[in-house]
Amino acid sequence: MKAKISINGYTGTVFQDEDGTYIGIIDRLPGCSSIGDTLAEAYEELYDALYSWIESANNAGNLIPAPDEIVLH
Repeated sequence: MKAKISINGYTGTVFQDEDGTYIGIIDRLPGCSSIGDTLAEAYEELYDALYSWIESANNAGNLIPAPDEIVLH
């Protein structure tokens, strides 16, 4: 099982590993990933990981890649 997702404009993938664990990855942000026992848990953890990644990059003065799409709220 593999699903493409979008979190606030950043595209990612959530898939189930051989052992049944769900893994989430944001494509444009190296190292931005999550693990969960369920698809929902992996997605929620990936949401948190995305914001932690952006906050850490910002605090370090690193470049933050633009989202893949613009999300209007």
